[in-house]
Order: sequence, then structure tokens, then C-alpha cells
Amino acid sequence: MRRFMSAIGTLLSWIFLIALLTICVGPLVGSSLYLDRNGIVGPGVVTEKSEQIDPSDKSNRWLRRLDITVSYEPHDQSWANVVSIGVDVPTYDRLRVGSDVRVRYQSEQWLRQFPFVSARLEHQSTRSFFSVFGYNDWPPIALGLVAIALAVSALLTSSSAVRWTLVPLLGVTIAAIIVYSIRPAVLFDRGAGARLTATGIVRDIERITVQPGTPDRPSQDLLRPFDRVEIEFDPTGDGGTVVAVDDIDVGSRPGLAINASIDVTFPPENPRAAQIAGATRSHLPINWLMGPLELSMYAAVLALIAGSGFISRAFVRRRKANRAVGQQP
Repeated sequence: MRRFMSAIGTLLSWIFLIALLTICVGPLVGSSLYLDRNGIVGPGVVTEKSEQIDPSDKSNRWLRRLDITVSYEPHDQSWANVVSIGVDVPTYDRLRVGSDVRVRYQSEQWLRQFPFVSARLEHQSTRSFFSVFGYNDWPPIALGLVAIALAVSALLTSSSAVRWTLVPLLGVTIAAIIVYSIRPAVLFDRGAGARLTATGIVRDIERITVQPGTPDRPSQDLLRPFDRVEIEFDPTGDGGTVVAVDDIDVGSRPGLAINASIDVTFPPENPRAAQIAGATRSHLPINWLMGPLELSMYAAVLALIAGSGFISRAFVRRRKANRAVGQQP
């Protein structure tokens, strides 16, 4: 009977979790899927392009946003709608202001009032929408959902054997998320092989001196501060500019200033991976060590606590054994 009630409690907990997720994301996903299935396709025109670099408040990373503004006239209206649509890199680079595009928009006028899913380009779908709405990485999202499921299951199960099976799996999943997110090779390698040169304009400079903290951990001074530089340049000479971000050592590029001209080098297949010519980036491996060093300190403290507990228990057991031997007749 106890096992049956425990199973019922686990089932109800999962039902509550699924219902909560449905309430939070259901309308957004549902309207996006409805657009995939019942959307009407019509002509539109690109009126504006925008490439923005959004810094993160919780880390020293940044997010690139590529948006186009499209004007289209629905079949049941006599006036045009204007919508901002997130796109991927090839689509952004291919389109120009004034380009004709095909737009898929909601068949119901009231659905066009919802942000994000009122309209999108014809070739886009729900999956492509979520890939440009935020981080363009599905693996950490999927691994995060797996980690949540493992954590909830470990908390709700009444079986010690099952719990001790789920906890290591949870640890492996979290480690996979961390490794995928850090990806040192991506940080250190911006593209090997031949590189082209161009002259760009410095759009912004930000001095990064601290690693932002969390509610559980205060901010920390970086071992080596660096300058985050945004450069806008035309890689092909056809008037289509791109924005690159380069994190360089402080003072490694004399004369650095906003709106100043600067030489960059870039791999032909990925101009947005451009780097400032002559700048150094020794801060990358040095600051990257802060994470492993902090984890090592936590691990050392835990090991010290565990070792002290083990030694104390062994000492107490030995004293009890000696007493028992001394009390024998």
C-alpha cells in the first residue's frame, strides 16, 4: 500500500509539472505551430536590417541578434503590417533593404496581435523560430530538460537504489552541459587557414574587469581584464556590412577608439569571426582557469570534510573496539 501511494504521489507531481510547463509555454508554442499549419503566405518587402550584440548581465558572454523588418499586407486588410523577424546568418547576409520576400502570417487577425509569432518568412518554422529566438544551441536545452527530469525523479523516488542510480546520471548530465557551454577549443580557435584582410570601424569598446556573480556567489575580479571591441566592416566590398566581436588584451592595440578605423583579419567562410590585426588575447586561457580553480577549491573543501568525517568515524570505531577488548574477562 505504501508503494502504491508513493507511485500516486510521484504521478501527481509529474502531472503538476507538465501542467505548469503547458501553462507557461503552451500559448507561445501552440500559436507558432498553428502558424506552421494554417498560416497564409503572401509577398513582403524588407524595410530594415539590424545586427546587434547583446551583452549578458549574468556572464561575460554576449549574444548576436540578426533581425529584419518586413512590411506585408494581409489578404483581409487594406493596410500594411510591419513585423520584426529574427533570421539566421545566411538569410541575413542574402537579403538587402528593399528585397522581396515571402511571408507566412497568421490567418486570424487577432492572432497577429501576439508578439513573436504573428508572422515569419515562408521557409521558417517553429524550430527555426526557436533557433534564432535566443541561443542557437539545442543540445544544452535538451540536456537541461533531462537534468530537470532526473532531479525531480531523484527527489520523488522512495527507493534508495533508484536514487543512487539517478544522482550519478544527473551529475554526468550537468557535467555535459558545462563542457558544452565552455568549449575551450571554440574560445581559443577562431578559424585556422588562410585569412582575408579588411578595414573596419570600431563601433563600441567595453572594458571587462569582473566575472559577474549570482545570488549565491559574489562577483570576482578577473585574473586579467580585457577589452570587448565591436567592429563593423564590409567583407566583400558590396555594401553589406557585418559586425564582429573581438576580446583583446588591454593595451595590446594602441590608438583604439570608437569610430576609429582598424584593420581586421577574418576567415573567408565566416567574416563574423574577424579579429583585430596585431592584438593579443592571452586573457582567454588565464581567465578560463578561474572556473576550474574555483571548482577545485570546492572539491578540496568537500574532500577535506569527507576525509575528516571518515577519520573521525574510524577513530571512534577503534576506541570502541579497544574498550570492548579491555572489558572482556
